[in-house]
Amino acid sequence: MLSTLQKGEPNLVVVPPSDVLSVVLSLYMANQHLPLPGPDEVLMCSESTSAEEIELLWLRAIGDARDQKRGKIYCLVNAHMLIYEVCQQFEKCLSKYQNCQNEYCLVVICSNSDQSHITNIIHASQHRSLIISSEIDSRKYLMSKFTEHSKDSKGAWLADGER
Repeated sequence: MLSTLQKGEPNLVVVPPSDVLSVVLSLYMANQHLPLPGPDEVLMCSESTSAEEIELLWLRAIGDARDQKRGKIYCLVNAHMLIYEVCQQFEKCLSKYQNCQNEYCLVVICSNSDQSHITNIIHASQHRSLIISSEIDSRKYLMSKFTEHSKDSKGAWLADGER
């Protein structure tokens, strides 16, 4: 895990809209030996994201930390798109789990194009970490994950039968 990320509390990263996906990829590029993130690790938010999805992401992050699964980074991406009621659920989870002794890693990534409720909620305990890789680094990283010769036995190359 990146040394700039705080364990046991949500990490807030606020970036321009065009950099959101680059930042997500940069988080996982820090450890080249780990596979690409799974669908259990990244929640791409929209206006239709439910409060239940938010709480499930929290529970996965805390549960994995409790079970000492190292290296997993859980991301709430485009959190600025969450509706007010869902942000309230995030705040309830923050209150409920902030005294948890587990060293989970949760990163909340927002666009700076909007002033969102989620940034206001995290503001008191915020830890900003802006980690943006270059486009060339990102391309090399993805190519290593999408090749058959990848050391990752569950490589993304399995999705493409021609490779």
